[in-house]
Parts: sequence; C-alpha cells; structure tokens
Amino acid sequence: WLRPMAHQDMKPDVYAITLQEIVPLNSSQLVMDHGCECEWEVAIYQILSRDYVKIESIVRGGLVLFLFAKKSLFFTVINVASGALNVGKLGAPNKGAVAIRADIGHHSMCFIGAHLPSGAENHETRNDAYWRVYNQLTFDVGGHRRHIRHHDVVFWSGDLNYRLNVDKSQLSAVHELIGSKRVSTLLYYDQLSIAKRAGQSFIGFHEMSIAFLPTYKYKIGSNRYQTRKDKKQRIPSFTDRVLYRVNCTNVALNAVAYDSVPELLSSDHKPVYALFEMRTTEEVDTEQPQQIEASESEAETFPPLEPSEGKENFDDAQVSGQEQLNNDLNHTDRSEYDEELEIAEMPLIPLFSKLKADVFF
Repeated sequence: WLRPMAHQDMKPDVYAITLQEIVPLNSSQLVMDHGCECEWEVAIYQILSRDYVKIESIVRGGLVLFLFAKKSLFFTVINVASGALNVGKLGAPNKGAVAIRADIGHHSMCFIGAHLPSGAENHETRNDAYWRVYNQLTFDVGGHRRHIRHHDVVFWSGDLNYRLNVDKSQLSAVHELIGSKRVSTLLYYDQLSIAKRAGQSFIGFHEMSIAFLPTYKYKIGSNRYQTRKDKKQRIPSFTDRVLYRVNCTNVALNAVAYDSVPELLSSDHKPVYALFEMRTTEEVDTEQPQQIEASESEAETFPPLEPSEGKENFDDAQVSGQEQLNNDLNHTDRSEYDEELEIAEMPLIPLFSKLKADVFF
C-alpha cells in the first residue's frame, strides 16, 4: 500500500502515514501516548528503503501519524512540531486528531490524521469535531503558537466517518449502484460532499475526484460488503478520505493520484492513498502558469444543494425512497463545485497515504 502498483517506480521525498485503531478503542492503552506505534514503525521501515528516515511521529489514543523523508532531505526539514486534540465524548481519546507540522522546501506544511465521531446520524457531530480540531489544535514552534490555518499547505486524512445520507430501507439500491460502479451517484448522497458545499465543514479544502468504491463496511477477509442480518446493518460509505488546502499563492500543488487498496482484506475498511506533486517558491516558474482543478471537471456530478442552516441541508439531501434513488441513475447533469488553483509546472514531491490500522501487510 506504500508503493501502489500504478506508481511503484516513484520514490516520493515525503511520506505521511496515518493509522486509526492501532489499539482497541476500549483498551487501557488509549490513555498512552507512546509505545504502541513501535510495531507499525518497524513494519513501515521494512517497506521503505534505507533512503528514508523518520522525521516525527505522534500518538494519541488509537491514532498515530508518521512523517518520513528521504535522508538527503533530513537537514532541510526544520521547525518540526506535533500536536493532538481529543474529540470523543467528554474529551475521550477514542476519537480525535494528531498532526505534524514542518518547514519543507521554504514552505510550511501541516499533516493531519483524524478519526472523527461515527454513526450515520451524527453528521453534525462530525462537523463540530472538524471545527474543534481546525480551531483548537496548535503547535509550539520556537515559543510561538501556530494553528492549522497558519500553514502554506495542509493535508487532512483519516477515517472521517462521513456516511451516505440514505436510510437503511434503501440499502439494496445502494448495493445496486455499487454493483454498477455508479460512484458519482453514490457521492451525491455523501455527507462530507454535502457539508462542504453548504459551508459546514472543510471550507477551502479540496479533494481529488473519487473513482473508487465506498471504503466501508466490508466483511473482513473479503471484498464483499457486510450484509449479514445478524450484524448491525451499515450503509456502505466513503469514510476514508484525503483532503488538502493551499493557503499560499507561491505553492504549486498538483494532485496526481487518489485511490483505495481493495487487495488488503484484514479490515472492515479499505485503506486509501493520495499522491501529490509540489514545487516550492524557488522552483515555481511564474511566467508560465497553468491551471488544474481539485476535482475533474469532466467527472459526472450532481447540482449542489442550496446552502442552508444546520440540519436542513442534510434533510434536503435525504432521498424519499428507493424509487427516487434509482431514478437518480439517469441524471446526467454536470457541474463544478471546486475552485481552480493557479499553478505552474511541477516536479514530483510527496506521497500522502492513509491506512486503517487493523489492516496489516
């Protein structure tokens, strides 16, 4: 999963890897901040070549985030700091975010690994958790406090737990859409996409177009979604995501690849990864700018919902029945809802990868 088949020849300068549930969420180890990530660190080193070295890692509860870089870049990665924030009930560490920031190539970068509250009906709780992390998670950089928004580039990854906004009576219709690989139709009901369009969370963040199937909930040991009647029924959803935000006009960031890894079978989630190319200030040719979009303009999308306050926006997206969901199969409208970024020619830089912790290699 650290070397996707389509990109095996690439050797990124930076790896950022975030894992969730590296210990059981009811374990006493949730209160430990160090030690439980060592097994994963050793395993990652076995996959990466000797050309890489760990820059930093941080653990909080069942969350861990690693930042690796090529040894040749070690002394150019400076002002490294980490931070974490719990967003579980009553401040419990079972849900939260871990983050690492560093100055790399003349620009400040922030990498975030998050595990947001679960439950199909808890979209407002997830939105609230996002804002708490975005506003309250800070770093101590040379005695100065830095927030997430203070960085030139921000990568946000993890099990964000946003679900499809349909009810369980439509489960068979969802499986039909999955069987025909109608990803764009499924994404019309994606709570994260709805929240972004309504300005309720992840404002200013972009995400590459999703072409993979929902990453949750699978029958462990297979590529089949869990359908057993004796188990709690969950709607397959795109819970595992990678988003990014550029806050500096002198940074050129190109989103290259975004995919899941269905070959890994030992979890009820499928890991996802994203590959980016980036140029820093000294490399950007400002005389020859070009444009890329955070999502493919040619991808089939649906008209965004009208922004509204609070829960109403999600209720508007709620389909009235299986017949309505099936009718959406014939919808061919196309629209763009992500801003375009002015950028220049770009060489390869980082891979930002995400893996569900109970998937091993």
